Amino acid sequence: MNFEVESIDVKKDERGWLIEVFKKSVIKKLGQVYLSVAKPGITRGGHYHGRKTEWFCVVSGRGELALMDMSTKEKGRISMDSGKPCLVRIGPRVAHKITNTGNDDLYLLAHIDEEFDESDPDTFRADF
Repeated sequence: MNFEVESIDVKKDERGWLIEVFKKSVIKKLGQVYLSVAKPGITRGGHYHGRKTEWFCVVSGRGELALMDMSTKEKGRISMDSGKPCLVRIGPRVAHKITNTGNDDLYLLAHIDEEFDESDPDTFRADF
């Protein structure tokens, strides 16, 4: 299946913490960065892209990312938690949805390598 998980180093001190999420060494092409919030128990997503690649990082809360390769129907699940931040790359033709499994809002910071275009959204529903 076309995805990768990369752990992220957390830099902490008495002021708080910092993570470096979207680096040029990882994301070669700037597209669009967005922040999504899901209430407890809510699932967001449930689609795939034909040509786009997305990167997900949970910056607050906890959730489960479900994936399905649209070609092979292979499925996978990744636990994502702001206490152990990671960056997940989701390649083209991999359906994805994230469910907030915590008791607080889930904040998902994401990058997609193309800016959204209503006339060519490259977003297709996937029920899985």
